[in-house]
Amino acid sequence: MAIHRSKMLSRVALAAALWVFCAQEMRPAREAVESDAGLADAICPIVYPLDQQAGEKGYHYIFYGNGFFINKDGYLITAAHVLSQLREGPAFVLLRLPMAPPRLVEVKVVAQDKEHDVAVMRATPNPFEGKYEVKYLRLATDWPQQAQAVLAAAARPSRLKNPRSFDWLRQERPSGVVVGFQFEQLEKGSRDTELFLFNHAVLLGESGAPVVSTETKAAIGIVEGQWRHMNPLPPAGAMAVQDPGIGAALPIHYAIALLLQEGISWQRAGEASAGAAAERASEEKENAVPLPLSLVTAPFPPNALVGSEVVLDARVDSSGRISDIHVLGGEKAFAEKAVSAVETWSFKPARVKGKAVEARVGITFQFAGAVPSAKEHATHEYGKLLRDAPERGALPVVTVEADPRLTKTVEGSVVLSAQVDEKGEASAIQVLRGMDPATMATREAVKQWKFEPGKRGGVETESLAIVVATYRRVVVIEEVPPGKAPH
Repeated sequence: MAIHRSKMLSRVALAAALWVFCAQEMRPAREAVESDAGLADAICPIVYPLDQQAGEKGYHYIFYGNGFFINKDGYLITAAHVLSQLREGPAFVLLRLPMAPPRLVEVKVVAQDKEHDVAVMRATPNPFEGKYEVKYLRLATDWPQQAQAVLAAAARPSRLKNPRSFDWLRQERPSGVVVGFQFEQLEKGSRDTELFLFNHAVLLGESGAPVVSTETKAAIGIVEGQWRHMNPLPPAGAMAVQDPGIGAALPIHYAIALLLQEGISWQRAGEASAGAAAERASEEKENAVPLPLSLVTAPFPPNALVGSEVVLDARVDSSGRISDIHVLGGEKAFAEKAVSAVETWSFKPARVKGKAVEARVGITFQFAGAVPSAKEHATHEYGKLLRDAPERGALPVVTVEADPRLTKTVEGSVVLSAQVDEKGEASAIQVLRGMDPATMATREAVKQWKFEPGKRGGVETESLAIVVATYRRVVVIEEVPPGKAPH
């Protein structure tokens, strides 16, 4: 049976309204961050001013949290709970100029996704067009990997009690690695949010700061808070996830979905993944299927004892947002989890003759439910066409699960994409998110799937299929024969 997880996330923030103080190094910098030295130019400590006018030591303030710039238009992102005390009145950024006192620049809250705890702000006038010393972070669409080296970059005042804006700011650069993934309801009654955990403590006021890849210096997440409870069943070969010393971060994918929703530009990091390679190849074609940018997975329903398979058909509009999700198969509890995850997905839209168009995609969530002792791979056959419509994605006819013995050692998800041609043949199977040792086993299983091709305008056409295979490790209690002592 599955292990029940009991956990709590402690958000590190101080209640206040909003001002933002962006600590900058004294040198011109208006481009993307390329090194650790440039991180200070993108990170924005959030504070609440207690003075109407600056004194000889600047503004007296209450430190609140962090945010960071994500483009040259002056947009920033942070954790939404960092802004939770903002009620009325404008917010500001306090930016430094070379050889001059700090200056206030107004900041407006553009959009918030409180359920998944991400917010977008904009500084006006745009500090990138002035003499301010600012940089922005690129965003990584590759999913964080187990044991990936990361840097949780933040800035905090040198004095947490009675800090002033002219005080020296402490630049925090704790390094660590990704140690696991967990789902959490960040607000009571809200939908699940998938977090990644990294092996470094989160200090007071670091919420909203970026977690960046040590290799690319691109943002892969937003600091959520300190992880307060032990994970009783860590992935095989991973370190135990326990307090103290474990931070939780929101994957940058939730922010990308919000930026896309608002039509805000951002710069993608140059990942070396198969997905990024597929995008570069697609850009050379006039006709192309949608390409995934940010996909998150779904957890098993809390009371589920067995698995299920959920089949969805969804529209990707000409801006890359997903909508019009049809549930074509799967038990209700599993389908609700799958739809909740898919609603946050974003894509690079399909193209016809070089023009962005809407297209439909087929999506299958496999919640692996075979017992570890099973010898045969579970097969699902759909006796009739799941959806016969003039517009539809590629939909499965026969699906095959990976080796059931994986549930002895594996917990997590593998996400794959496949291009299905007008004859229903799947090709170009790409790993969008891997998890050893399940990645290759899942890919080999998907190679055995059979599809009905997608349709556009009633005509069978090439389309995209997404497969999310989720494994939940089960505890196997072996029966001891009478008269034989257990090991």
